[in-house]
Amino acid sequence: MSQQADKLRQDTFLPWYRQFWPWFLIALPASAVIASLYSLYLAVTHPDPVIIDQQEYRQLDRELKVQRSATQKPRTAVSSETTAPADPPAGH
Repeated sequence: MSQQADKLRQDTFLPWYRQFWPWFLIALPASAVIASLYSLYLAVTHPDPVIIDQQEYRQLDRELKVQRSATQKPRTAVSSETTAPADPPAGH
C-alpha cells in the first residue's frame, strides 16, 4: 500500500475527539452558554436602582424633564403658505 492510502485510512478511523468538526459544533452552543452566564453575572453585580418613595420619583421626573427640555431644539412656526417659483430667465 502506498503512504497516501495509509494516511487516508488513518484519517477516516480517527476517534471523534481527534477530529475538527465535533469540537466546532460543540463550541457554538458552549459559547452561547458562556455569554449567557456573563450576562447573568453583569445583571447580578450591577442591579438597577429601585425608586423607593414618591418624593424621589418626583425629583427624578423633574430632572428628566429639565434634561429633555435642554436637549430639544426650540420649535419654530412654519408657514403653511407656499411661495411661487421664481420666474424663468428671459430668453427661454
